[in-house]
Amino acid sequence: MNSVLEQFLAVVDTTLRRPVIERTRPDLLPVMRPWGREWGEYARELGVPCPPALVELGDAMTELYISVQAEHGWVLLTPDDSRIERRSLGELALEFPELVERSEMMPVFGQDGDLYLLAGDGRVHAFTHDYWENDKESFASFDELLRSLTEQAQTRAAHDLEDELENIIIDVIRKAPDLPGSLSVRATDEAYVYLELEHPIIAEDGRRSLPEILKTAFCGRFPGRWDDVTTDAGAVWALVRKTLAAFKVPLPEDDSAR
Repeated sequence: MNSVLEQFLAVVDTTLRRPVIERTRPDLLPVMRPWGREWGEYARELGVPCPPALVELGDAMTELYISVQAEHGWVLLTPDDSRIERRSLGELALEFPELVERSEMMPVFGQDGDLYLLAGDGRVHAFTHDYWENDKESFASFDELLRSLTEQAQTRAAHDLEDELENIIIDVIRKAPDLPGSLSVRATDEAYVYLELEHPIIAEDGRRSLPEILKTAFCGRFPGRWDDVTTDAGAVWALVRKTLAAFKVPLPEDDSAR
């Protein structure tokens, strides 16, 4: 298994592993079997090169339902699903000839009518069911598609974590017994607006810049200094630090964050 595939599998929703599926989504069990060989046969049938990573992903479906939450949620199709989607695309191409080329490709990922299509030259092209006239997205290879989906999923997960932390911190500050209640509510409301509407550009790794963003959003709205724990601002920063540490978010003073 190459590193691109390993990184992709690391962002697949872990709640979709077989033991969990058996308890929560038994309707998915019929498709959770090895599909690698059938992907290879289907690709040969269409004259499309079958990427080794697709075969491995197909076989991984035995224990893991392949779904990633990137900018758009994507599910690995089965060869049976792929045939259905390709047939539908072919019917659409009868009405819109500009889709003929894409209708001859092999759908590999899909969600809600949107598709990623593997072409005969190994490239991957997008099909957006309600915006296909403006589709420009393509990837040089299946591995490049996996790399892009991995990066998108990682970014989304980081943003989801930030949103969760912001809400937790707001709740912690409002319930802090040593902070004035009315000030805490007003200050956290203002901080929430700042985070939602005036969110600064975050650093490339996202999580390391989060403490500074939260310091600006929260501490500046309380009297005192963030580095003086005897003031309200310092007490708020201590609460922020404690919450971030619980989620293992590196803090600016940590060597690991430099």
